[in-house]
Amino acid sequence: MNEYAVQKLDRKTWKGTALPVSYTSEYYYDISVNKTDEGFIIPVRKMKFDLPGGAYPLL
Repeated sequence: MNEYAVQKLDRKTWKGTALPVSYTSEYYYDISVNKTDEGFIIPVRKMKFDLPGGAYPLL
């Protein structure tokens, strides 16, 4: 796995710039929304991927 240091960016230089970020994880959160007479129930379950998955920026 690559290791990168977190760098503080100058706000004036980088303001408004899209910075693509991606990651790989063994887990994801499965969320569903269920309407009830009183409002909503939103269960959140931590699930394990069959294979490591990731989130990648939309460019």
